[in-house]
Amino acid sequence: MNYLWKLAAGLWLVMAMTGCIAEEFDFTPPAVTLSNTDSVQSAELKEANVVWIGENNKQIKKEADDIISFAKKQEALSYKPGQKIDLLFDSEDFLVEELSVSLWKNDEEIQ
Repeated sequence: MNYLWKLAAGLWLVMAMTGCIAEEFDFTPPAVTLSNTDSVQSAELKEANVVWIGENNKQIKKEADDIISFAKKQEALSYKPGQKIDLLFDSEDFLVEELSVSLWKNDEEIQ
């Protein structure tokens, strides 16, 4: 009977210790890609203005001082009106609380 108690305690200890083995998590903002569903064309977007809560609630903040000059340095992406484009994140183990997208043409924001 004493043997059974030791065996049960040992099994319980092993199961309890497996919960102590932690995974490493990536707390950086995810890469975002636009993907055209009609072809294999895709483009990874550059980060401009990001507020992200990282490891140990440390805030990661990237802000572009002049969004127009930042945008002019990027490669132009062209899609047909009404064409379906997917917005893909390289990881999805987070909740998107706010996401904004702007379209600009000739230095003016368009609808």
